[in-house]
Amino acid sequence: MGGIGSEKSQDIEIRVPFSPTSLAGYVALSQRPILVKDVYDAAALEDIHPRLQWDKSFSESQGLIFKSMLVVPIKDDILLGVIQLINLKEDEAFTKEDLKHATMFANLLAKQFRSEFQSTQGPYDYLVQQGKISSKEFDDVEKAASLYGGTISKLLMEDYKIEADEIGKSLELYYRVPYMKFEADLTLPTDLMENIGTSYLRNNLWLPISGSKEEVVILLSNPSDYQKIMEIQGILNARNYVFRVGLPEHILQYLGGSVEEDDDTEGFDDVFKNLEGENVEIEEDDDGKEDDSAAETSGIIQLVNRIIVETDKLGGSDIHIEPSKDKNPGIVRVRVDGICRELLKVPGEHTASLIARIKVISRLDISERRLPQDGKCKLKIRGKTLELRVATVPTVNGESAVLRLLAAGSALPLEKLNLSKRNYDNTIEISKHPHGLILVVGPTGSGKTTTLHAVLGHINEPETKIWTAEDPVEITQPGLQQVQMQPKIGFTFAAAMRAFLRADPDVILIGEMRDHETAAIGIEASLTGHLVLSTLHTNSAPETITRLLDLGLDPVNFSDALLGVLAQRLMRTLCSDCKEPYKPEEKELNHLIQQYGEEHFKELEINTAEVELMRPVGCEKCGDTGYRGRTGVHELLLGTNEIQSMIYQKASLEDLRERAILDGMRTLKQDGIEKIFNGLTDYEQLLRIIAE
Repeated sequence: MGGIGSEKSQDIEIRVPFSPTSLAGYVALSQRPILVKDVYDAAALEDIHPRLQWDKSFSESQGLIFKSMLVVPIKDDILLGVIQLINLKEDEAFTKEDLKHATMFANLLAKQFRSEFQSTQGPYDYLVQQGKISSKEFDDVEKAASLYGGTISKLLMEDYKIEADEIGKSLELYYRVPYMKFEADLTLPTDLMENIGTSYLRNNLWLPISGSKEEVVILLSNPSDYQKIMEIQGILNARNYVFRVGLPEHILQYLGGSVEEDDDTEGFDDVFKNLEGENVEIEEDDDGKEDDSAAETSGIIQLVNRIIVETDKLGGSDIHIEPSKDKNPGIVRVRVDGICRELLKVPGEHTASLIARIKVISRLDISERRLPQDGKCKLKIRGKTLELRVATVPTVNGESAVLRLLAAGSALPLEKLNLSKRNYDNTIEISKHPHGLILVVGPTGSGKTTTLHAVLGHINEPETKIWTAEDPVEITQPGLQQVQMQPKIGFTFAAAMRAFLRADPDVILIGEMRDHETAAIGIEASLTGHLVLSTLHTNSAPETITRLLDLGLDPVNFSDALLGVLAQRLMRTLCSDCKEPYKPEEKELNHLIQQYGEEHFKELEINTAEVELMRPVGCEKCGDTGYRGRTGVHELLLGTNEIQSMIYQKASLEDLRERAILDGMRTLKQDGIEKIFNGLTDYEQLLRIIAE
């Protein structure tokens, strides 16, 4: 795949570069169709890509003046070619309807080309056709690579003894790009790689193997990944690109690494050093649009990758990128175990470029900096897939961004949630009911979804049909039918509930009861033979009842439906490697007993004369904070006959709380104090989540 799209006029062949400097080259790289009203309108071309230009030399040498153009990729899963349709100056300009028809024609050509080229339908189909591996065996390989990491090619070579060159031929037939075998004596072009981190190349599985800024040869594992190809051209800025397909193992051999190794070797100092020579300041043109090429510099790309990698290593949940006044350094903070800590300072001239890069990977409008935006993207970091939810907010010092890391995972077992014995036994009991309403409540980020999925994991049996409506779907379990909400098209929690009731459910999980309609449908479902689980943003279990009544729910139906409300918080725990025991003073011990409630304290069966508590010390593993990880603090209100009667009578919050405690509920504070006596944490961390 070198120069592309030969255009012939009689016996004249025109060759255009495979790069964003030409219309056909840009479409081949981006694999997106474009409609240009006037090819002489330089500003319109720059809006498509900053380097895009119209080369008028050929047309004018033929005495022709072109104007409107349609350029459409011929592709199915991979790029097979490009159609370029041209109108002369005196012709009518192409329309969006013309673009639609050209795209349909390109799709027909793709099917014909695929047949003529005798291309395979998948990267490894040739191996199946040649009998090197059966379809069933290949399905097993794909599942193993997905579940346990590693690459398909590595498993094929190790488990089925298929030669690398045979795998390469299969890739070549599918991608229509020449395969390059590993050459141990190949010398890599150091001038092209000097500003690109080796760790970045290992993570993204590509590298320049020869050439110069005029024409560069790229070896990559997936030539159909147009997003990666556009990123490559943003980094190398060459005039023309030639691509070769290679095995991931070979690319990593050139780079001196393996699939298991990640980019832990390069620190922020090296990344900042790469940035020093780059002019990446965001500039505005007359229309207020910024040049997004600044966001594509190699140093900025490495910096964003490094921030995400470091946050993931720390176990962080959120990344906050905050600009400062004037040219002062911007600050990057990460939230670890619920507490923000500063990760690094970014030079002021690079902060806007950092935000711009994040907007690019999140598919946000890079030219709009006056309004808040939100988006998301998926990245593969350190062998696992992360989904990032991104929100940008304009501030007086410039745009600020917050990235939430959503690591897809499986459900925790219910016994791993650190519920007290009473709460655990009662949660098991109410989850056995064939119908009713179970609520898990607390603020954002308190682990409500984790708890609900633990309950679902306990009742998830082949004879039970379970539907879930979530936003987003973070935790997945076999046996569940999980649905992602899309409010932009009207697919809300309420709409999902109505759909589920027509889909023969036994158990329904609804992500949040945020309005009267959703709550009312949920209660109706629980009264008509379904077990309904949901969440609510309230501070305590008794408050949940008053909140739902305030939403206008029927007290009779609500009281009949309610099985239980589990309120929870996440509290930081002491680092297990460095925490130390100590004998508490009498004053401290009495304070804990008083806060728990002297009338209930004896149920903990603690010998106050011999009690030892734990306190933080600080070590390398916990970042010298003394704390590492979090545990749940819970209170469970059961829908007893007395509570149901009080709901019907719309009793006050205080009366509901007193009755629940009388029925055996222990408050969040009491549960936290019990965990302090168990040596998991200290009173300071309890006060962070619950007032004195």
